[in-house]
Amino acid sequence: MSAARKNPNAVIAEAVSLHRTGRLEQALALYQHVLVQEPAHADGLHLSGLVFHGANRTVIAAALIRRALAVSPAHDTYLLNLATVLAGRPEERAAWKAAIAASPANQTAYSALGYAWHRAGRPGDMAAAMAAAARLDPVNASLQGDFGGALMMAARRDDAATALIRAICLDPSRVQPYSNLGIIHKDRQNPQGAAKAYSLALRLQPDFAEAHSNLGFSLLTLAKPRESAEACRRAIVSHPGFAAAYCNLGNALLTLHPARSAAASRTACILDPRHAEARNNLGIALKDLGRITEARAAYTGALVLKPDYAEAFNNLGNLYKDQAHHKKSVAAYRAALRVRPSFPDAHSNLICGLHYHSGSDRASLFREASLFAVQLPSKQRIPRDISQEADRRPLRIGYVSGDLHTHPVGFFLLPVLANHSARAVETFCYSNRLLADDMTGQLRRHANHWRIIAGLPDNEAADVIRADAIDILIDLSGHTAYNRLPLFALRPAPIQASWLGYWNTTGLPQIDYLVTDETTVPEQEERWYSETVRRLPATRFCYDPPVYAPEPAIIEDRPITFGSFNNLAKIASGSLDLWSRLLHAAPEARLLMKWKTLADANVRAQLLAAFEARGIPQARLVLRSASPHADMLREYGEIDVALDPFPFSGGLTSCEALWMGVPVMTLPGEAPQSRQTAAFLKAIGHPEWIATSPDDFIARTVALAAAGTRATGPRRELRARMAASPLCDGPALARNLEALYLSMVKDASA
Repeated sequence: MSAARKNPNAVIAEAVSLHRTGRLEQALALYQHVLVQEPAHADGLHLSGLVFHGANRTVIAAALIRRALAVSPAHDTYLLNLATVLAGRPEERAAWKAAIAASPANQTAYSALGYAWHRAGRPGDMAAAMAAAARLDPVNASLQGDFGGALMMAARRDDAATALIRAICLDPSRVQPYSNLGIIHKDRQNPQGAAKAYSLALRLQPDFAEAHSNLGFSLLTLAKPRESAEACRRAIVSHPGFAAAYCNLGNALLTLHPARSAAASRTACILDPRHAEARNNLGIALKDLGRITEARAAYTGALVLKPDYAEAFNNLGNLYKDQAHHKKSVAAYRAALRVRPSFPDAHSNLICGLHYHSGSDRASLFREASLFAVQLPSKQRIPRDISQEADRRPLRIGYVSGDLHTHPVGFFLLPVLANHSARAVETFCYSNRLLADDMTGQLRRHANHWRIIAGLPDNEAADVIRADAIDILIDLSGHTAYNRLPLFALRPAPIQASWLGYWNTTGLPQIDYLVTDETTVPEQEERWYSETVRRLPATRFCYDPPVYAPEPAIIEDRPITFGSFNNLAKIASGSLDLWSRLLHAAPEARLLMKWKTLADANVRAQLLAAFEARGIPQARLVLRSASPHADMLREYGEIDVALDPFPFSGGLTSCEALWMGVPVMTLPGEAPQSRQTAAFLKAIGHPEWIATSPDDFIARTVALAAAGTRATGPRRELRARMAASPLCDGPALARNLEALYLSMVKDASA
């Protein structure tokens, strides 16, 4: 019997059979035949719409299904299929809502509505729809996992974790819930939990590139850069074009191999030109390589892509500080804090950077440090009477620093650790950086205990310190790089103090004492410190020269040479003005400057231009970049008088110049950081090298150079005097510190 003589419903049934086997043209012909006979045939309209939907002719499909709904408004199948046809269009959500109204127990409709809300950028509404779907089918592992993902997007991390764990319990073989759980642990600053979750995902799917890359990120946070790099390489093997994996690899290689780090980050930028984090990482690596101009371009490029990128502003501030562009550095740090007001690293960098800025006064620095402190999560003093314990055992002293390597802090801490009395103290070093070198090895050999807290969240690092039952915890960083001041705000030890690596107040009420000396902090300036000021005799430092330091020597065949091997960040306009005046007063003399950033052609050009603007031609300047430490010390043989910068004087640099037999002229000011070298000179018995004014500085320096310091004998005499002074007396400084620590315990127990 032909279709013309068949019942319309029979024709529809025949067409559906054709439709199901993929013979769409024949099925559509039969549907259309029915509609010619019966234009309001609801199934014919609906099924014709589905054929057009399969051919991606969405507008016709939606129109036909709407005509079917006009005939049968509450038909739940029609409603569901209309919503499916409208996916991605503004009407989609209304269609799913209508489908849900017609069939309230249909979890598929709720789930689909959730994804519609996701496409619309409404994570909260997505989570609500997925919650309804999950309630309707609570044992559906896939649905529970999707619900967890929706809660993640809605920033409901705790609820998301619960849903994801439920999904894993229902079906432990599904990969995505483990990966999503890892992301939640990462956001919670729980790298151990994140690493475990990613590892479980990778057991199920070893080629899961995203999980490998995220595992690499977590391992780096756990201070495992080599393992991190290997995980990122596995991600790249699984997905060679994965920009995020190259970005994470660049991050992992920063402390291991800056050149390879730069290469990985650059590859990420090529693969994804809009990857702001990769450009930021590239800037960090280039800065470490001394390629300052390229680093600045990378940071600014990151900020073009992501104008609210606080980390890039912070890194740009560090770059400007290193070039002595202090107004720009302060502006960059403040920009980082405007974007993210609670950003301790940027706030510390701002406070530290203000000390290089000649326009900063003591009151503004104190206010900024106090503002830093009030924004930190904190705990008050732990009541614990340790005075009787201290009578029975050595004090447990913890030293916290990110500079336990070849760094001024490492050089100055070594003679103290080496000379601490085992009867008086038991030492714990808490290292906040992965970098390790020969100096790190020496420090480790002299410490009783060594802990790496790099990557540990503050609360976990505090737990480590409390488990060690530390009596006095010593901050060696203040507001310098790699500090852990937020950790000190959690009060992990009953007594806390700051010493060695910082010269001013931390601002933290949880740090009880500042250990310093009389020259650095005179009594009348104690009002600018939140800590109780305690002074060591002579100096707060002890210099222990490296065994490879050459004997003092002199290169004869050259003009009088002034020199500075100080960080260029310290050599701002004030120092340039004074040193230019000095060169005008000694027209036959030259100036030798050495620092690692002078490897950059633009940095050299800017410095030469600054001197030329002050009337000093390039021919009178010798600019050198970094060299091995022993070679650098040997270069002091070319210098007659070392020039101390201001308002930020030298530290280790001044000690090294003096050890190589070179007089150091200094001009201390009102700020504590300007008086470091003055304290050294008093300790070695050369107060005549401390000037009282710019004119006095010039007069004393010219006279000192004219008096002649080129004979090797006077240089060796200076070394001998220094070696016999308190500045090189490690045992005395260790005993003084131990006595000071004991007095802190007695004060706390009084």
